[in-house]
Amino acid sequence: MTDNKPISGLYQWAKDLIALYESGSTNQFILYGNVNDRMLVPEADSFKTGNLKDYLLQVLMKSFDVVLGYDMGNGIRVEKGGEIFSRWPSIRNNPELPKQPRPAIELLTHYFRYTANLAHLGRESHHVGCIIDAAELIIPKTEGGFSYDINTIVLLMRDWANDSLICSHNIATFLITENLNDLHALIVNNIHTGKIKIPLPDAGILKGAIEFMRPEYNDAFGFYEGRIETLSQHLVGTTLSSVEQLIKTTKYKK
Repeated sequence: MTDNKPISGLYQWAKDLIALYESGSTNQFILYGNVNDRMLVPEADSFKTGNLKDYLLQVLMKSFDVVLGYDMGNGIRVEKGGEIFSRWPSIRNNPELPKQPRPAIELLTHYFRYTANLAHLGRESHHVGCIIDAAELIIPKTEGGFSYDINTIVLLMRDWANDSLICSHNIATFLITENLNDLHALIVNNIHTGKIKIPLPDAGILKGAIEFMRPEYNDAFGFYEGRIETLSQHLVGTTLSSVEQLIKTTKYKK
């Protein structure tokens, strides 16, 4: 087992992220690398397999009051705290959430400033999180071109980390992309934005995942019965998704 193994439900990258956030160093994070893989997500006294968003919601933002999500395909989603979010006057007056990138990011920015102002005035203080999936489609790297909409979105999202009103209150934003170089340079190079790489699972994580799946798929292990640690070492360099598929198809084929 290595340092990247989940300890009390936390991977090493998650502990690094928490240290940056709780120290007040940054409230915005780019999560990149192995972001589309499966992972072990703590559930009660055990684990389940889930994705990165499941992990963010159920572990890193478990205590948050409101969590919003956005991607270009689904638009804005209220992942958690719908009752609190629905009390926002702007939503009461116009409950339809925008799907296009610029109005969606403008609405999110408006809500962050609204909830930060409430806390600043000593009224309601809510812990708010936001997950932006496939961020490279919203704020792509540009090569000398000019797009008023993209530049507007970039400046607003940079404000999520730079604006003293927003970043001094309990607001955390997560921008998810597979390749860091696919994002706009003004976001990537912002010193107030944390860059967290999600690595491929190491032998320790693979062993833990295999042992978790073993009771249900025990027939699949045959040759490696009693040698799970060896199997885990042989699988280093693969994703957990591919290991899960291998175990399921091996059992199916008997």
